[in-house]
Amino acid sequence: MSRKPLIAANWKMYKTTAEARACAEALLPLCLGHTRDEVVICPPAISLSIVLDALSGSGIGVGAQNMHFAEEGAYTGEISAPMLTSIGVTHVIIGHSERRQYFCETDETVNLKLHAALHHGLTPIVCVGEVLGPTPHQPSIYFVPDGKPLIVRAEVEQEFADLVKQGMTVQIYDDSRGQGPRWTGKVETVSNWFTHRRSVMLEPLQYNDVRTLECIIQIDPRKKGEKEPLIGQRVRVRPL
Repeated sequence: MSRKPLIAANWKMYKTTAEARACAEALLPLCLGHTRDEVVICPPAISLSIVLDALSGSGIGVGAQNMHFAEEGAYTGEISAPMLTSIGVTHVIIGHSERRQYFCETDETVNLKLHAALHHGLTPIVCVGEVLGPTPHQPSIYFVPDGKPLIVRAEVEQEFADLVKQGMTVQIYDDSRGQGPRWTGKVETVSNWFTHRRSVMLEPLQYNDVRTLECIIQIDPRKKGEKEPLIGQRVRVRPL
């Protein structure tokens, strides 16, 4: 039996309660009658009940962005699986890269949360990742589709924004550890909007106006003995 794909929207730390309700209500007609995929919305915890109410009876699931592995206890600011299921939450994101990067999530705590979620009937959306470099400065996502080649999402710093184009060959590197590994690859797509560099929280002296584009790169086949990129840390890209 084939597995139905899951499309989950993580709203992160965005939207007031009023904005969350309005967004959920605007989403309803767009998903009306959609049965090919399972659709889940993951708003901030403060808006869970509001979004659940707005999407009631629609078939759209509502998930939490995080949970604690304990059922209850002196864990200030945390939310447990029983609390989530008591209001109708069906899914929960576990081990997101931002939780790992900023809040010291580990494989061990992710495992505990996973078991707790399953025990209480929540569907876990587990994010899997490794660290490319020894310091978590540039979080990234690498993934391998069925077979090769390897695909990577990388940052293009503002100074190179006009130089990196679709179809060109570029260098991909992890500058969090000096002379780290380098790879080359072909640019598949480049975003047309700037975002602030994700490492702002860990590099406060560089927050003034460090902006980046994101691009998707197909990495060239690695040579024999060359280190493979790992799932985990964001890398930078620049023209050769």
